[in-house]
Amino acid sequence: MNDLQDKVALLTGASRGLGALIARALAAEGMRLVLVARSADPLMRLADSLRAGGAEAEPVPGDVADAAARERLMARTLERFGRIDVLINNAGIELVGALSDVGDDEIDRLFAVNTVATAQLTRAVLPHMLAQRSGVIVNMASMAGKAAVPYNSIYSASKAAVIHLTLSLRDELVGTGVTASVICPGFVTGTGMYEDLRSEGGMTAPALVGTVSDRKVVRTVLKAIRRGGPEYIVYRGPIRPLIALATLFPRMYSVFNSMTGLRTAFARAARASNKG
Repeated sequence: MNDLQDKVALLTGASRGLGALIARALAAEGMRLVLVARSADPLMRLADSLRAGGAEAEPVPGDVADAAARERLMARTLERFGRIDVLINNAGIELVGALSDVGDDEIDRLFAVNTVATAQLTRAVLPHMLAQRSGVIVNMASMAGKAAVPYNSIYSASKAAVIHLTLSLRDELVGTGVTASVICPGFVTGTGMYEDLRSEGGMTAPALVGTVSDRKVVRTVLKAIRRGGPEYIVYRGPIRPLIALATLFPRMYSVFNSMTGLRTAFARAARASNKG
């Protein structure tokens, strides 16, 4: 999808962090936006700011984990714009801690937002995209979904599910004009979950792992929309060979986590959150 002018994009998790940056980037491309988030006030402020710059932006406050909210979202999108060209499932939450210290409700909530809502919204837009024989679905996952990360098991599992959901769906969609891509960032600086962990839990990305900028992630989202590749790993260095090696030899995950300092970093964050 090379020409984004006047295309309709539905973006979840839009009120803050990467979501707000993605919204601004899409608006700069001339896209018409439906913005979704639970936090109504910042969502409204973002929409007002975008409209002041000449963009079309429809804010729809709501919880993507709630089925009724998703129905309202779809109805409002089609009522306002009559079509959906791009869905970006960006809403997500992270839960750092030892599995034994995580509550049932926390596990349910994380999967509801990160995995179930992504699957259900994707399923909801597909009939419309298939009917118009065009559409792009971009799902935000994480490097935690590619590699086993200690003290982050629930989040890692939720994002691994998103990766496989996307790649499986992608193969179902061959020949339909609709495509699906997944984005897997590492530690993102500037805004987002890592910045929250750093400010609230004192977490620091290990030097051997490094960080990527939020702007690079946003550029990757635009690349995914335009090129429709299957998977985009946003990482400082070449990580695919290590992932491939660990897939063949799962004990390598433990070696990698120890060697890079990831185990120590996440254990420190878990203790800071009283879940380690």
